[in-house]
Amino acid sequence: MKKMISVRILLPFVFCSIMVGCFSTQPAPIYFPANQGYHLTAHKRIAVITGTNDDVDITLANKMMERLVKSGAFIVVSQEELSKKIPKYPLNFHLIDRNDINIIDKSETYLPEDVQKKAELIAAKLRVDYLLIVWSINEMSCTVRDYVVVRLPVATRMIEYPSKDIVGYSRIQYSNARLAFPISEPSEEQIDDLYNITSTGITNEILRNANIEVKIEEKKGDRKPW
Repeated sequence: MKKMISVRILLPFVFCSIMVGCFSTQPAPIYFPANQGYHLTAHKRIAVITGTNDDVDITLANKMMERLVKSGAFIVVSQEELSKKIPKYPLNFHLIDRNDINIIDKSETYLPEDVQKKAELIAAKLRVDYLLIVWSINEMSCTVRDYVVVRLPVATRMIEYPSKDIVGYSRIQYSNARLAFPISEPSEEQIDDLYNITSTGITNEILRNANIEVKIEEKKGDRKPW
């Protein structure tokens, strides 16, 4: 699939701290179990799906799927199987309404009832134990002054079946930065790097929650609760 990413440019950028866009010495939590002490069970069947048909969300879901496959920790539903069993997936698939679900005073594990019912049907078709839904909270954005800073706020919901409980979630903003000279706009490499940092960071925390040792070193970037 050809990548067509729209990055919103914000000017001017108020540079108000020593650059934290590239590294973070104390990263914020990335994936939270909904209940203290809950752990995912390794080697169960899991599907990672996009919440919308936006290119950003599709790319994130695919990269997270690839990361989980590489880990060997779960039985991961393939992209081919998703496309066969979910009508119109992924290009004409839409599950999440950001206007409703991203409201800040909603519970971190909130999913509208109609979304939960659709998710249950998808999980039944795929015969999974876990369904991970991934979407970007807002558009990927960029601010430019001395640095080109790209930000990507992301949310997830992990649903367990057959209980239908939402057992985990993410609400995090990732960003990375580089000097604005000689090019004062985000490069494809910078955007790809942000995708990789985001997808690796979240999936590594999911693996840790399943008591899986994470051996692949995580590339550091700035992330914070959104």
